[in-house]
Amino acid sequence: MEGFEHIEIGITPELRAIADEFVAYLKTYATIAKPLSHRVLCHRFDLRTKAGRYNDVALRGLVNWLRAKGDPEVSRIGSTGKGYYWIHNEDEAEKTYSHLNSRIIGTRIAIRGIKQSFSQEFQQERLSL
Repeated sequence: MEGFEHIEIGITPELRAIADEFVAYLKTYATIAKPLSHRVLCHRFDLRTKAGRYNDVALRGLVNWLRAKGDPEVSRIGSTGKGYYWIHNEDEAEKTYSHLNSRIIGTRIAIRGIKQSFSQEFQQERLSL
């Protein structure tokens, strides 16, 4: 992506320490037909918040950091609404591209809504109620 070459996704040293084992686990146990859920992965790698809940934020951070590397040995992590899997070919990658694009679109719609809430027309409409 042009303009983003200098930006690196940061993760904690604890997540870096489990990265290789995480990738090996996905390669061994997760396929597009049987993705591993966030609950399974958070439990397996003991990713928990201070309150003891599964830490989805840490899991997504690790996955995004690995994907962003662009290394075929660690970056081919696929996802669907059901979980994560190891991508074996371009067809499987296409499904992940679609999944990620749908999340991007949802985020853009949310941004537009927030901006709209500050627009002059919206403010005037609220004042006239």
